[in-house]
Amino acid sequence: FGLPCMFAWNYFQTPWILTLCGFFVGYVTNELALKMIFSPLEPKKVGPITIQALFVKDQPLVSQVFAQVISKNILNSQTIAENLLNGPSRLKIQEFAEKHVNRTIDTNAALFKPYLLLSFGTQEYINLKKKLTERFMDNIETPIKHSYDYTDNLLDIETTLREQILALPPVEFEKLLHPIFEEDEIYLLIAGGAVGATAGWLQFLTLS
Repeated sequence: FGLPCMFAWNYFQTPWILTLCGFFVGYVTNELALKMIFSPLEPKKVGPITIQALFVKDQPLVSQVFAQVISKNILNSQTIAENLLNGPSRLKIQEFAEKHVNRTIDTNAALFKPYLLLSFGTQEYINLKKKLTERFMDNIETPIKHSYDYTDNLLDIETTLREQILALPPVEFEKLLHPIFEEDEIYLLIAGGAVGATAGWLQFLTLS
C-alpha cells in the first residue's frame, strides 16, 4: 500500500498527498485485517497455501474463552437465582410457595384445625399462613446461597457451552459473535485512517 504513495509523493510533493495516502493506508490496512479475521469461513486453497478466517481457525480457543466469560458473569447459579427471586418471576415463585406452605400447614394441622379455627378464627388462621409464606420468601435466599458452588459444579455450564460452540459449523460460529461488534467496525476503520493521516502529515513535516 505504501508503493503507490511513494510514486504519488515523487510527482506531487504537497502536504495533502502524504496525509491522504496515510489515511488510505491506515483505512485499507484495517479493512484488510478485518477481512482476514472473518473470511473466508471455509478453508480455501490458493496455490500451495490454505487460507481461512483467523477467527474460525481459533474456534477452540474462542469457544473456551467465550464459555468462561458467559458462565462466570451471566449463566451461573447465583445470577439465575437472583433474577428469579428479584425479577418478574418472584410473584410466581411466591404463589407457588404460598400454595405449598398452605398445603403443608393444613396437612400437619389437620387434627387440630377445628380447634385452631375456634381459637384464632378463620381470618387469623389465613393471616398466619400468609405470614409464614412471607417469612419463607424473606429467608429463601439464605439456603440457596450455600448451594451456588454445588449447583455450578453439577450443571457445569462452562463445559456444555464450550462443547456446543466448538461443534458449530463455521457459518453459525461466525454469526454467534461477529454481529456483537460488527456495527462498531466502521469506527476501527476510521481510527486507522486517522492514525495514518496523522502519520502522513508528520512525515511531511519531517521531510520539509
